[in-house]
Amino acid sequence: MTRTLATLQQMVNLLFGVSAPATLEQQRYVRIIQAVVAGIAQQGTQVILRVLSVTFALPLLAQERFGIWVTIQNLMLWMTLADFGIANGLISDVARAYSEDHHEEAQRYVAAAFWLLTGLCLILLLIFVVIWLNVDWAGLLKVETAEARAEVGPAIGIAVALFILNLPLTLTPRIYHACQHGHIGNLWLMAGNLLSIVAFVVVITVQGSLTALVVATFGSTLLVACISTAWLYFRSQPQLRPSFSALDWSIGWRLGRDSFQFLLIQFAWLVLFQTDNMIIASQLGAGEVASYSIAWDLFLYTGFLSSVLTYPLWSSYSAAFAKRNMRWIRRTFFATTGLSLLVTAVLVGVLLLLGRQIIDIWSRGTVTADQTLLIGMAAWTLLSVWGRSIASVLNSIKKIRLQAIAGVLTAILNVVLSLYWIQIYGLVGVIMATVVAYSILIVPLSVQTLRVLLQPDAEGLEAAS
Repeated sequence: MTRTLATLQQMVNLLFGVSAPATLEQQRYVRIIQAVVAGIAQQGTQVILRVLSVTFALPLLAQERFGIWVTIQNLMLWMTLADFGIANGLISDVARAYSEDHHEEAQRYVAAAFWLLTGLCLILLLIFVVIWLNVDWAGLLKVETAEARAEVGPAIGIAVALFILNLPLTLTPRIYHACQHGHIGNLWLMAGNLLSIVAFVVVITVQGSLTALVVATFGSTLLVACISTAWLYFRSQPQLRPSFSALDWSIGWRLGRDSFQFLLIQFAWLVLFQTDNMIIASQLGAGEVASYSIAWDLFLYTGFLSSVLTYPLWSSYSAAFAKRNMRWIRRTFFATTGLSLLVTAVLVGVLLLLGRQIIDIWSRGTVTADQTLLIGMAAWTLLSVWGRSIASVLNSIKKIRLQAIAGVLTAILNVVLSLYWIQIYGLVGVIMATVVAYSILIVPLSVQTLRVLLQPDAEGLEAAS
């Protein structure tokens, strides 16, 4: 008992920085756990904001303006493609250079990404201003009430403008992860969510407009992102500050090439996530979307552990690959993947037993879900956990071409199968299509990952030579 308490005390001291890790491997584990704990807290604040936006925004805005609010949130999901994959393309290079103490090289990568996104930000702003001034947003979204017609244009304009201005700042949490300080990045993201929650509550309390709601939530996120970025470049990691003199166009070209493949991967994931509801609405009617959407939301957070592990593992693997520490990578991969699958399987099992009752209570009896649909959602959730685990390995060494090609083909296959099977199996056919399409993608990527993991470590290479 005394020994167990001593071990727990040692773990707590390591996690809170009271004592220093004894080895590099121990340091990586500590950083991963810190990032995961902070990531879970950050996701918790996201859930709170999501619940608040449905529970309180709907009564305040009424149905039509609430529909605009939901449309803006969905638009922001597609707008994540606007960084062209540059933020994700940066992680592996900075993690590798930083782990080898090549801070000048890491700075050049950061500078290339920052100034590419800054230039992109200015171009997108100009394009959007022209579009915004020449589009009848009320007519496009078929808005009818006078209040909604007056607010829809400014609300969309402000939301998109704030999102575009935030583009260069999306690098900040990725850089924190690359430097093995992912917990700091996650804490800053959590701070942004908390400020958004406070601002949201204030707007609801004073019964503000849709435009005020947009400014409060998206403006809070941008404000905290600015503070976080300033802290990174001037306090936490000043050696990575993206001065214009550190800009190297050859690095920018390589980063842009790799980032395009990450863009294709992001696009494929968005298609997998976002097209199902559109297909259901077009083939079965909008009334059937609720059953599928609520079931999807119910299973969404069961894979939370693999989700918060993605970036910490990605950057840690990159650092370990730079030192050819394959033994640590293999051990960590199988341990974290096994734990993620176990936790997800338990949560999924609970939902399979109680999911229909939960949906009935959640929707106040207005929505029902077939048990077969829940089984399909469970299969998809477990597949996605495995997919995130192998993606962390492949992304860490930029083996992304196969992911990009397979991802696009999978997205196309998913749409084709969904359109066909929905006619035969109804809602279940849509999730079946997603599971089958993604299962086909997983096979070659799993083989590629296992080949990477079986590479010899530094000691093995020395012995062979």
